[in-house]
Amino acid sequence: MASQSRALKPLPDGAGGAGARRRERGGARGAPYSQRVDSEFWGSDAIVASVPLVEPGARAAVIAAARHPCAQILFGFEAQLRALVRLAAGRGTTLLLAPAPELFSATDSFSAFRRLGIAVGAAEKLLHVRLGMARHARLLKQASNVILTGESHTLLPTSPPQHPFGSGDRVPAGFSRQLIYFPEQSPLSGLDGHPMPTALLDDSAVAADLLAAGAGPGALPGGASAWVGADDAAFCAELGLEIASFAEFNAASWREAWRGAGGSGAPPSLDWRRAVTFASASNDGSDRLTPLLLPWNVANPASIVPPLIERLCRAGRWQDRSLRLVVFPFNESWETAGAVAGLIQRVRAASAEPATLRTMFLARLRADRATALMRHLFALAWVEGGDPECALTLARLAALGVPAVLVAPPPNLTLPQALMPRFSVLADEETRQEVLDAFGARLFMVPSLSARAVAGLIGRTRDEITRAGPPPVPRLGGGARDAAHA
Repeated sequence: MASQSRALKPLPDGAGGAGARRRERGGARGAPYSQRVDSEFWGSDAIVASVPLVEPGARAAVIAAARHPCAQILFGFEAQLRALVRLAAGRGTTLLLAPAPELFSATDSFSAFRRLGIAVGAAEKLLHVRLGMARHARLLKQASNVILTGESHTLLPTSPPQHPFGSGDRVPAGFSRQLIYFPEQSPLSGLDGHPMPTALLDDSAVAADLLAAGAGPGALPGGASAWVGADDAAFCAELGLEIASFAEFNAASWREAWRGAGGSGAPPSLDWRRAVTFASASNDGSDRLTPLLLPWNVANPASIVPPLIERLCRAGRWQDRSLRLVVFPFNESWETAGAVAGLIQRVRAASAEPATLRTMFLARLRADRATALMRHLFALAWVEGGDPECALTLARLAALGVPAVLVAPPPNLTLPQALMPRFSVLADEETRQEVLDAFGARLFMVPSLSARAVAGLIGRTRDEITRAGPPPVPRLGGGARDAAHA
């Protein structure tokens, strides 16, 4: 992927997120009225979900979705799956998962339902809910197909791509409707270009799993109040929060753990151990290290997260002893298998200061036991305004209790009022990003930040942390460990 930048005219204050709320009747491109998801949806004889799994091969046609191991539960399609599992359970429904819906056949596949104790045959009412990126949408034969996505495509290719799904906002004609989380979402289209009918899920749908796990402004198990020191790095790993610095990153370990969605088995990060040890050195918070959370949608071909990180490293602007950047990649699939390793390779080659690599981290959250840690670890999150899943990410962060900053939002972005960020840093450049992947060659003109704007982002972040104060810091030892493992 190649990129070039040019300066933009200044955008008016409040652009890209502070604008008027989109009406529920008729969103972008004349979307049909968004009805609420009705009881008929939950009354299906069986509800089967599917996601863009890492390994398309499967040993069974369907499995219990709750038993599917996830590599990154905070954001993206895996977070959607876990939230839908919890939402279905609240309705008295067991959500199933089809690892390869395109291979589903009436003769062999329905026997898998019987093995799970569910009496479903080819003549029964079967509903398939496709989760994740619209570009990867798949249909399940013998079922009624709907797509549930958190995407709202504000940045499209500058010219029509040759691949029918290359723009990212179109799906096969077999989908009857689109389920959405927010009225502000722009609708997907069929291959004929007409917007799909939409249905709005319950307000709790976006973060039902986090709410059930006790994330957000609640106390951690054990009700503690201060760091115990370096052992907390190991405790984070025990709870399913895996972290490695850019210097420590091992591509093979990351890839194998991602494919199997199991623990990497790697020891706790020594650089993270130093970070939390430094964090415990100042009890009054005056000189305390503050991690920043940066979600990265690796399925977004026009993402500005990799260029932003490379710019921070090249310019040496991340030499700040009080901040640590923690990147959470999500939506990893077969298409983006090398994205994380490729970024680390480029950053290592471009970094003028090797010490910088020890102040930036990659992270995964695999288990909901650690969701309550998020608001204690992260004072702020930087969220990419042009990401198609921007609103979904903001909603998940709000449920975790982590305040957000919007980075380079496009002028046509609209958000629910409840998801408005602490502040926005507007784009002052436009980056020409050329993409070539399985969906063909595309050109995106992406709002981005110049070196000056990046420096302003860091400065305003420090000011906001100083104004709001550091996040509450829990004690993670003793009773907290016992309760977490209970």
